[in-house]
Amino acid sequence: MSSSYKFEIIKKKKLPCIKHLKPMDLKYLLLYGLYFTSFTLLQAQTKNPEIKSPLPNSYLTLKADTANIDLINNIAFDFYRTGKNDSSISASSKALELSDKINYTKGKARAYSILGVNFFDIGNFPESIENYLLSLKACEELGGEEQMATIYSNIGNVYRKQNDTKNAIKYQEKALNIFEKNNNKKGIAKSLIGFALIYKQQNQLQKSMNAYNKAIKIFNELNDIWGLSIVYNNIGNLYREMSKYNEAISALKKSLELCIKLKNEDEVARTSMNIGEVYLKINQPGEAKYWFQKSLNVLNKNQNKEVVAQYLLNMSRIDSIENNYKGAFNNFKKYLVYRDSLFNEESIRKVTKAGLNYQFEKQKAVLKIENEKKLIKTRFLWISISGVIFFLAIISFGLYMMSKSKRKKEKLIQEQKQKLTEIEKEHLNSQLQRAKNDLKYFVTAIAEKNEIIENIQADLNDLQHTPDLIKNELNKKLVEIKSMQILTDDDWMDFLNNFETIYPQFTIKLKTAYPKLTTSEIRYLMLSKIGINHKQMANTLGVSPDTIRVTWNRVRNKVEGSLEDTPISILEKVGITG
Repeated sequence: MSSSYKFEIIKKKKLPCIKHLKPMDLKYLLLYGLYFTSFTLLQAQTKNPEIKSPLPNSYLTLKADTANIDLINNIAFDFYRTGKNDSSISASSKALELSDKINYTKGKARAYSILGVNFFDIGNFPESIENYLLSLKACEELGGEEQMATIYSNIGNVYRKQNDTKNAIKYQEKALNIFEKNNNKKGIAKSLIGFALIYKQQNQLQKSMNAYNKAIKIFNELNDIWGLSIVYNNIGNLYREMSKYNEAISALKKSLELCIKLKNEDEVARTSMNIGEVYLKINQPGEAKYWFQKSLNVLNKNQNKEVVAQYLLNMSRIDSIENNYKGAFNNFKKYLVYRDSLFNEESIRKVTKAGLNYQFEKQKAVLKIENEKKLIKTRFLWISISGVIFFLAIISFGLYMMSKSKRKKEKLIQEQKQKLTEIEKEHLNSQLQRAKNDLKYFVTAIAEKNEIIENIQADLNDLQHTPDLIKNELNKKLVEIKSMQILTDDDWMDFLNNFETIYPQFTIKLKTAYPKLTTSEIRYLMLSKIGINHKQMANTLGVSPDTIRVTWNRVRNKVEGSLEDTPISILEKVGITG
């Protein structure tokens, strides 16, 4: 579980000496008095959870002027930095309402940006991307290049969460270019974190670590405690992936200490959860449960969906270790509900459409300017344009009919594969029944992802008849969707964790007996162990059946097996039974 670093720049005004105050200065003094009183109450709520509302409603009655709007935005951002997402959303929504009344573009840009980071934190990615794009549009009107870079980076984080690596890299590169051009060290560090998280998704762990180390150097120079807390948290997770567990615990505890100092409950919960996962990885379930419970104590107040989902998954793993299979099953079902609320088909579709709508609006604005410059058009030109549009409509209709037929065939194939899988599962022997119960959600998740990709592809194909203005953009989206992997690294890691819980000695025995076996060959034997045949392996891994047969031949040669041997008989030779 990784965290993304988001920041805002709060400009502070120096207050004049009170004896030189003018009537207008007195107004600003009262406004900032309200701000600092509000922030003091915010700190009090952090220490005393019994206080329901950390801020008096007086800021809700402020008049619509730029000073009041900037004040409310500052209050909203302070709420966000301390993990009070609901209060932050309420305050920034008020700032947006007042900004609309006086058409204060700067206030709108900042309010939308704060709403975007809050919705990102609570896992509402469609709302997050929509608010980021509205903030970006306002920043374009203002010409605020560095503010645009910050939003580009945040948009990249949303696409990363949706496993859209291409768009994630695209927006992070836009942000980094602007930050480097303006020598904005804090912005550079933020983009480095964004790239590091992308590298981790791509399993380029050392490249990810290098990016984090550069970010740490910058944050130390700036004495940025918040930035350091995020980086140490992410580095701890990276060390865990690299099986450097002592280093992982050390980095995560550094992050936890900084999060407690910042009174950021959301990150305290997230970091405590990550520490527990390391202890679970080194087979210390008692210590892991302690940290998970510590995280839950904060979750009961904040209810961050992403962290709650991870808590349920971890408790399912602990229940399984303790042979409480009913508890493991129930917790895993709850985990799927939370996970699907974050990454369901509708959520991904909304994020994709938000990006398309933004590009479409930009194209409309460009066309409007061009049309104003070209007021006089000949009749022949209009006839030509109409002919082109009619021709495109015919082509689009033809493509639609072709795609509709293709979707029917794909659906039939998918149904046949699903029926075959269900029939084969029914014939698994009782020895593998427990493994089937624990791992069936892994197969279901793959099917769900495949269906999501097909549905999104279908929706985008339906849009092929649109005018030439966005045709190129649609074609790009189709190519990106077709290239999406069904089985991602995260899916494989989830499968691996479940498998090792049920067969903790599987990999150790294989590596001891046959040290020359590669990761892919061990994966082949794992899938064989749970009854997955060659055809199913090919479908799951996105390769041809011939590739699977080649892998089996390599395994048999390395273990010096005979032609009569099967994967199960080879596993039995090294003592893997049951």
